[in-house]
Amino acid sequence: MSEEKQIEILSNVIKNYFNNYKKLSGEFSTYSDEYPTDYEIEFHPIKLRVTKNKGDFFDLSECTYEALLDISVDNIQVGVRAEDSWEFASHDDIPSWCFDDMLEKIEGEIKSLLPHVCLRGDLYFGD
Repeated sequence: MSEEKQIEILSNVIKNYFNNYKKLSGEFSTYSDEYPTDYEIEFHPIKLRVTKNKGDFFDLSECTYEALLDISVDNIQVGVRAEDSWEFASHDDIPSWCFDDMLEKIEGEIKSLLPHVCLRGDLYFGD
């Protein structure tokens, strides 16, 4: 199979993953909160580039291909899940580690689907 065909197949698998996976949820606490705050982040991919790994970012023994993904954060809500009480929020309203967790989860999911592909994601906020 040609390199171009392999890259096309890998790109399609990653794009299909995002057809089913568009939301991440979790919780965080602050010192002033009596209870944890729940959050939901909705997102979609805006640009995907899959290339042969040249060792610039990922070690050559780690993966054969690398995928660079730009992700748009479309909607953020915070609230109390048990009460189904939500309000819209800005990306400044939740801790930055929530977004780090989001990227790590996406990168891990892609790695489990495609063990020979390393993913690096960048987030873009519309608010």
